[in-house]
Amino acid sequence: MDIVNSFHLTKREFECLSWLSEGMTAKEMAIKMNISHRTVEQYVKSIKEKTHLYKRSQLIYFFKREIESIDIFLLK
Repeated sequence: MDIVNSFHLTKREFECLSWLSEGMTAKEMAIKMNISHRTVEQYVKSIKEKTHLYKRSQLIYFFKREIESIDIFLLK
């Protein structure tokens, strides 16, 4: 996926970003991923640094826009 390659996101970071875009908290993501919520917070921090987007709302907008553009591309 472009978003992963462009920003060198790990699989777990991408997973966090996806759930973040659905409005999940770090604790909710941690339960799903079977890891500590502190680890999730570290993933989110890493995503913010890699994308240079430092607000959750910016990350959510960015992710949804990227996914939408991929969906549109696949429909063509």
